[in-house]
Amino acid sequence: MRFFYFFLLCFTLLPVIFGCVSKPNAKFDLEEMQQINRIAVMDFSDAPKAESGSSGAVVASALVNELLATKGITVVERSKLNSLLEEQKLTMTGLVDENTAVEAGKILGVNMVVLGSVSEYDTSSIPIFLGLVTYYMDLYNVAGTMRIINVETGKVVFSGECSAKSKSSYQDAAIDVAKALVKRIKEIRGDFQ
Repeated sequence: MRFFYFFLLCFTLLPVIFGCVSKPNAKFDLEEMQQINRIAVMDFSDAPKAESGSSGAVVASALVNELLATKGITVVERSKLNSLLEEQKLTMTGLVDENTAVEAGKILGVNMVVLGSVSEYDTSSIPIFLGLVTYYMDLYNVAGTMRIINVETGKVVFSGECSAKSKSSYQDAAIDVAKALVKRIKEIRGDFQ
């Protein structure tokens, strides 16, 4: 009987231990996805019920880090983007619309701009039953959507959404979301590195 409980516990915790990431849903224009070479990432809008006010910045930063490791794509330094938006009296709080992002992208000399939003940034607890004792494990949940917009045409060339859970931190869940989205972009572009 102990073996059964041990097996059940291990089987239940397996997805939690290795993280849970949903496969990104994505719509894209293959021809224009091939043209991405210089990109700027705006801060994502924060989740409506986020426990902290920086959920958009956390996910956008994770996305920038993943894009930096992508062959053939140059990411514009975020400090340049921030100073440009300050100079133009715009904010990086996720209130930047597509037209503003396109204008900022033109000034920065990028061919694509990334906008996005965080739809979930919260914790949940899952019960783990150990005989007569119940242990609760916290999970950090992050979900977001992103759009890549062609600066010249204003056309959305990629739209994707993804969610992830982590047992350790919001940052880890945000990294998992970013990795899944960038992996999907690489698959579409044919970048297998």
